[in-house]
Amino acid sequence: DLYGIFFEDINRAGDGGLYPEMLRNRSFEDSVLPEGYIQQEDGIHVKTVSGWLDEFCNGEGLCRWVKGNNISETEIPAWYTHNAKMELELTDTLNEHRDAALRMQFEKDGSLTNTGYCGISVKAGESYSLYLFAKAKEEIGLDVAIEYQGKVLTGNSLVVSGQEYTRYDMKLTAAEDCHEAQLTISCKEGGEILLGFISLMPDNTYMGHGLRTDLVEKLKGMSPKFMRFPGGCIVEGTTPSTAMRFRDTVGPAWERPSKLFVWHYRSTLGLGFHEYLQLCEDLGMEPLYVCNCGMTCQGRKSVLLEGEALDEMVQDTLDAIEYAIGSKESKWGRLRASMGHPEPFKMTYLEIGNENWGPDYEKRYNMIYKKVKELYPQIKTIANEHVEKNGYPAECVDEHFYNTTEFFAERVNYYDDYDRKGPKIFVGEVAVNEGNYMGQLYAALGEAAFLMGIEKNQDIVTLASYAPLFENVNYRAWYPNLIRFNNHQSLGIPTYYVWKMFCQNRGEYVVRSEDEGGRVYRPRTGMASLKSNKELRFRNPIWNGEEAKITHELMGHVQDTEDGRLLQLPDEEQKKEFHSILEWADETKSFVVFGEEDQTYGRFETDIFVEENAYFE
Repeated sequence: DLYGIFFEDINRAGDGGLYPEMLRNRSFEDSVLPEGYIQQEDGIHVKTVSGWLDEFCNGEGLCRWVKGNNISETEIPAWYTHNAKMELELTDTLNEHRDAALRMQFEKDGSLTNTGYCGISVKAGESYSLYLFAKAKEEIGLDVAIEYQGKVLTGNSLVVSGQEYTRYDMKLTAAEDCHEAQLTISCKEGGEILLGFISLMPDNTYMGHGLRTDLVEKLKGMSPKFMRFPGGCIVEGTTPSTAMRFRDTVGPAWERPSKLFVWHYRSTLGLGFHEYLQLCEDLGMEPLYVCNCGMTCQGRKSVLLEGEALDEMVQDTLDAIEYAIGSKESKWGRLRASMGHPEPFKMTYLEIGNENWGPDYEKRYNMIYKKVKELYPQIKTIANEHVEKNGYPAECVDEHFYNTTEFFAERVNYYDDYDRKGPKIFVGEVAVNEGNYMGQLYAALGEAAFLMGIEKNQDIVTLASYAPLFENVNYRAWYPNLIRFNNHQSLGIPTYYVWKMFCQNRGEYVVRSEDEGGRVYRPRTGMASLKSNKELRFRNPIWNGEEAKITHELMGHVQDTEDGRLLQLPDEEQKKEFHSILEWADETKSFVVFGEEDQTYGRFETDIFVEENAYFE
């Protein structure tokens, strides 16, 4: 099982990606703030009650997505009207798990449009299934079409009637290829309806199991032996309400509550626990489930679950295992059977928590470890840190590495001297995400060198996976990512082919070898710059003996004064713009650059006058 994959819903890898839902915000809930979040005065950010600040942009996610994708302003993300009014209905929803419905008031020839994930992609001759839940006080006729610039590519009609939510289904077959289409629901006569949920999916999915064919084929092409899921930081969440729970991800899609992920967007959880297990079965991968251990993300102002809330989270993990491998007569096994899989799945590995540490983690880890081993002793458990050093049982420990190409190339022998009497090692997340050439061949070579070191130490390193796995190129939250895609194409970065090679050619025997070579060369380049947390006065900037001119005011502005220059702190507009590029939401420092080209060496001189308690770089 040495080489596998790690899936986390980041970069919109789920809805609109591996789970090929074609309508964005199909539950109408993207702009609804979850429990524990407070909208900030700037209208862009939200803050958790524990103090974590994040971008929200009325549910659109990151500001740079809005700008980069030319998303037109709308009160309800991805939905637009013509000769009609729309508003969220927060009480009369489809079921107890839905936070909102969409109330529509059509004038004559009014319409409602969804733009999908930067367009809806259809292929000539292929069919698509649409269903929606709706109700109306009076009978109302609707025309449903997939269209591009007014040209109907496929369409159908329905009549909504009755004051209780009713499901309506239709098939749509595309007349031609188009990757920039939209869904339009129009009403000739006008009227009012309430939409509880809507979905548009391709009929052509991998093995008919509801996942996007080309993306699954990319995974199959790697020949991975296990899959770690569903995260990642989304397992932890930033509030108790956004922490991942197994029970929220099973059952009919319209009964699964949506979840705001730490990666700035909501998911409707159509890609859930059952779908992950089915994917593992389809590709012959061992499931490695990551459970929430009773705490939110420690890197994002953590909240600890205690008492009944903690007990409930522990039970959720046990219920997940029962769903996977319990008999069809058990509570959760019956639900699995109703979802079309009466026979048990596999459940090989359980990782307790994600990137958690410290006494609070160790207490929760031990609680879950004991419960799981009591009921399911065959399951192999994985800890987030070396808990054995504090006297706790540990079968395997997850270690994560993000660094430069040179870092990995220098660590071919990293595991040679690890204590063989301790727990096994799972290198659960590894990638070059610093320095030059991220996502390129140079970085892939450094990662390959590190994998060679893992392979020769597989007596202790028993599992390894790259992170992250997928990136919708229109919604990047992290870079680089192994497989990139838009709404109709996908490709692997050079590292994809490194992992494919290692997955398909795992060495089983270690032979004695010697290597000769010089130390790894670490190229260092850069430009002269100034950075400060307060206003800073400077004069006579010199670079390599010549006057240095400011070329980029990245943060803050420089004004000439009688005795030199004044570097001011950034204004709100500048902070907003800079954050849209680099996600520095709380950046309050000035930052200016001298020069246009990277230099490998140089001497920078300037006279500086700073305030008390200020610092500069």
